[in-house]
Amino acid sequence: MALRWALDPTATLTHADWPIARDADTPGESDSVVVTFSLDAGGRAESAIRTIRRIGPRTGRAHYQLKSRTPVEEKLKKANVPKIREELTLVPYGEKYTEPGKIDRTKILALRDEYLREHNASIVWTDEWEDLDSAPEGLPVVLLIPAVLDLADFTGERSKSAFRQIIAHRLKHHLMSQQEVQDAVSTLQTAFAKLNATAVSEDGNPLTVIQNELAGALSDWQVRFKIDVGALSPPDLSSFIEPATSVFVDDGAMTSANSKGHGLQRAMLLELIRFEARMSSVRGAEKQPPMVLLVEEPEIYLHPQKQRSQARKLREIANSPSHQVLLTTHSPYFVDLANPRGIVRVSKPASLETRTQQISADLFTGDHADSNKRAFNMAYWFSQGRAEMLFARRIAFVEGPTEMALFPLLAEKLGVFDESVTLIDCASKDNLPLYCEVADLFGLDYVVVHDEDPVPPALQALADADFADSCCSTQRDRKKAEHRSKSRSTATNAAIFAAAKGRRVVVFSPDIEAEAGISRAQGSKKSKQMAAVERFQDVSATDIPESIREVVRAIYGISEAAVEVGG
Repeated sequence: MALRWALDPTATLTHADWPIARDADTPGESDSVVVTFSLDAGGRAESAIRTIRRIGPRTGRAHYQLKSRTPVEEKLKKANVPKIREELTLVPYGEKYTEPGKIDRTKILALRDEYLREHNASIVWTDEWEDLDSAPEGLPVVLLIPAVLDLADFTGERSKSAFRQIIAHRLKHHLMSQQEVQDAVSTLQTAFAKLNATAVSEDGNPLTVIQNELAGALSDWQVRFKIDVGALSPPDLSSFIEPATSVFVDDGAMTSANSKGHGLQRAMLLELIRFEARMSSVRGAEKQPPMVLLVEEPEIYLHPQKQRSQARKLREIANSPSHQVLLTTHSPYFVDLANPRGIVRVSKPASLETRTQQISADLFTGDHADSNKRAFNMAYWFSQGRAEMLFARRIAFVEGPTEMALFPLLAEKLGVFDESVTLIDCASKDNLPLYCEVADLFGLDYVVVHDEDPVPPALQALADADFADSCCSTQRDRKKAEHRSKSRSTATNAAIFAAAKGRRVVVFSPDIEAEAGISRAQGSKKSKQMAAVERFQDVSATDIPESIREVVRAIYGISEAAVEVGG
C-alpha cells in the first residue's frame, strides 16, 4: 500500500483523502509515499488550482507529476513534442517552428500551447498525470521519517539520508546566493551551449567525434546519428552537498551517528528540523521553501518522559509559518485534545473497513463556548493521559480518583477487566457533558458514571423553612451554600443525561462512597480512593455487592442498559 497525504498550503488536512489505499493509477513500488498538494495562489479561480503529487521511495529522491487537462491525441501530448528537427513534421504546430539549429524546448512548447488554445473546441481532452522535469518552484520540501527503517538511510553515510537532506536544504540556498557560485553556474551553462553549437562544424568536438564513430561502425545500417546535450539548468546543489556530509557523535566515543541508539538518532534529526524551523522564522519564510514533515510513530525508542518532550518539540515545529507536521502515532502523548481539529482518528471496526473521523468545526459552540473550552483545557492537568480515549475500544467517563482506583480493581476480581477499556478522570461532574461532546464528535463508544448528589431531606426541610432553625448566621450561611451546591448538582445530572444522548449512564445515589459502604470518616482519614481500595482489596468476587458488580459490568461492556444504583 502507498501511503497518501492530501495537503493544503494553509495546513488544513483534506480529511477525505486520509488515508487512501493505493490508487489504481498511483505509480511506484509497494513502499512508495505519494503526497498530493493542492496549490492555489490565493484568490484565483477554481480552475487555476493545480494538483501536484510527489512520488518517491520512503527514503531518497522523488519525482513530481502535475494533474492537467491533456489532449487524448498522442501527437498533441506534451511528452511527444519534437526533440529533433526531423520530428517537426509529425505535429500540426511543427511548421511554425522556424528557429535554426537545435530545437529550443521552451519555444516548441509555446507553439504547442498556442495551437491548443486555438483549437480548444475541436480537441478531445482528458485529465492525466504529467511528469514534470523538476520540482515546481515553491513546492514544499517533503521529509519522511519512517517508523522502521535502515538507520543508515536515516542519519548514516548514504547520500539520500534524511539528515543529509536537511543539511542540504539549509545550505544550498545559502550557496546559491554567493556570487562565486552564480559565476560558476553561468560558466558551465555557456560551455554547454558552445558544445552543442560547435558539434556540427568542428571535427575536434567530442560530440562530433562520437557521432562519426557510430556512423562509421554502423554504416551497413544506413542510419545517421545526432547526439544532443540539453541546456544546463541551474544545478541542484543538494546532489553535491549530501554525499559530502557526515555527522559524528561523542557519547564517550566519537563515532558515526548511525552507530548510536535509535532514539538518539531520531531525536537528533528532529532537533535539526526544529533548528531549521526557527531559522526560517527569523529570516523570513519567503527565503526558504516550506517543509512538510511526515513522522511515523514518533514514540518508538522513547520512554514516556522523552515522548512528552518530543511531542512538545513537534508542536513547536508545526507552529512555524513555513512548516507543517503530520504524524501517525499510537501514543496519547502526541495527541493534543486542546487542538482537536488537528486530529484524524483512524480505526478499523468489525466491518474491516478503515474509518476516519476528523473534527472540521469548533469543538464547543453556543453561548458558553469559551468557558466550556477553558474548562475542558483546564481538566487536562487532572488527567494528562486523557488522549488515550481516542485509542480505546470503550471509555468510561468518571468524576474523579475514587472511581479511577476502584473500578479496575473490581473488574480484575470479577474477571471482566479489559485493557481496551479506558477510564478518564474528568476532574468534576460539571466536565462530564464536555467529554461526552468530544467523544461524540470522534464517534467513540463510552459510558458515563457519576454520583447523584441529591439534596438531603433534612437540608431541604431547612431550606423550606428559610433556614430558620439554624443556630447562628455562620451555620445558616454554610447550610445555604450546601443547599445551592446540591441543587446545582440536580441540574448538572440532567445536563449529563442529555449530553450522553441515550448512551449508558450509571448514577450512584446518593454517591459511590455510600453504595460501597465507605463512611465519611474513612474517606476523610485516608482519602476517598484509598478507603475504597482498602474496602475491597481483600474481598472475594462473590462478596462484592450486586449493585456494584452491575456497574462494573456496564463499564466493561457486559451490560448495555442504563443503570441507577441505590436510592
